Amino acid sequence: MSSATDDVIDLRRVLHKLVACREDLAFDEATALMERLVDGDFTPAQFGALLAALRMKTEHVDELSAFVHVVRARGRRVELGSDSERAVDLCGTGGDGPSAHVFNISTTAGIVVAGTGVPVAKHGTAAISSNSGSSDTLQALGIGVVSGPEDVRSCLAAVGITYMHAPVFNDGMRHLIALRRELGLHSLFNLLGPLANPAGVRRQMTGIYDARDLQLVGRSLAATGTLKAWVVHGRDGLDELSTMAPTDVITVDRGAVSELVVDPRELGLRRIDLAEVQGGWPAESARILRSVVDGTAGRARTEIVLLNAAAALVVAERAENLQEGLSVAEESIRSGAAVDVLDRWVAWSKAQEVHT
Repeated sequence: MSSATDDVIDLRRVLHKLVACREDLAFDEATALMERLVDGDFTPAQFGALLAALRMKTEHVDELSAFVHVVRARGRRVELGSDSERAVDLCGTGGDGPSAHVFNISTTAGIVVAGTGVPVAKHGTAAISSNSGSSDTLQALGIGVVSGPEDVRSCLAAVGITYMHAPVFNDGMRHLIALRRELGLHSLFNLLGPLANPAGVRRQMTGIYDARDLQLVGRSLAATGTLKAWVVHGRDGLDELSTMAPTDVITVDRGAVSELVVDPRELGLRRIDLAEVQGGWPAESARILRSVVDGTAGRARTEIVLLNAAAALVVAERAENLQEGLSVAEESIRSGAAVDVLDRWVAWSKAQEVHT
């Protein structure tokens, strides 16, 4: 490792390249930078300056791919065995605007998808910019954070869905979470989660808060071996498929990258207002999640979950298109399969004495 003085000089050179020259970092350069970030070599001020500089320049595929490479190399891996090719992940990048105020749509949709028999291996963390992240909501439901790969596999086998709390599987990222929360800045780190699933899931439905990141994440997923994915951004700013406005989508299918637009009204879904899908603190978010999967929620909350579950079912190749996916997802709720998944997940967590 270089000296502290050399570190400062090197970072200054990098910042000059990003800010003054607006040049992208090469893969090897970005890899070395990320390794030092994970090692805690930089002060909070330096960390903040770097994130801001990358965001101002606009991140490049090589930069994101290099960061993902380091996170994967440093993290704990999970082998899913026979489910590795079938499992799907549903997650969003988070951020300000509407994304910070809605309930946990992707988590709820994941339970609905699991109710159809598709294995779900979700990767997430606690709230950074919103009131309740996936980890917060699940803990409020009585579902604890698992401690390692064996618990992840056991939960998936028993319940059909499993959850990997990012800090548990990426130790080097723990000290960066507090810094990110303090900065409150949407950054390249928001994009790492969808790309660095510890189980190496090859099917993903990923929500993007910033439209500028659609192509970046889509092409990075294609470059890192993803089999099939949808990367979505609602034109209302939502990092989900939206029922408030059309949604722009980048699709990845065995290396091929293309674009499409999803209009909820063309699917027979009514356009809603943000207030109808707003969430709250973990207890409220957990209550909303349960009401959707047990079939007692209002139509607005239910339809936005069904739409996102439908997309995940297309990615999982359980449905050929969104219309079929909506029908399959709705049956998961109507039949009681979705709430059964939730109840079995809570019971499994309690039986294993998983930490909550």
